[in-house]
Amino acid sequence: MKDNLAIGDIIMTSEAPLGEIFYLALNANYCLSQRLYGIRAKDEICKSIYLYQALGSEEVQSQLQSRATGTTVTGIRQTELRKIEILLPPINVQQKAAVTLEQCLTKIHVNDEQNETLATIRDTLLPKLLSGEIRVKEAEKLVETVT
Repeated sequence: MKDNLAIGDIIMTSEAPLGEIFYLALNANYCLSQRLYGIRAKDEICKSIYLYQALGSEEVQSQLQSRATGTTVTGIRQTELRKIEILLPPINVQQKAAVTLEQCLTKIHVNDEQNETLATIRDTLLPKLLSGEIRVKEAEKLVETVT
């Protein structure tokens, strides 16, 4: 990809491990390094979030594996990646699916952030509770102020 990465672009690993994907949902400066492909959907043909889901499907992942080469580490060349076939429904069907997919990804992102916050609270409070530095009621009050 010669252009800068943007929201809606997809990053895919070319090897080690092959075919892991990431959807760029946030506006930031990204840089592709070795063993990564930047993929951008042509919006008039394919919605990027639909392409993201398709690339993660068992069918497409199987195609990636079948086109991979290498003995120690299997990988896929760009010429082989371009040969991967993805079935696309009409754009209006993709658009409807895209709304639901975006809602799901947003919910996943929110849940991930909440999990990180809760893990931080746990890691902070648990040692203090076990050592007797603070009591459960004090910990509950602290958690209420944070959440």
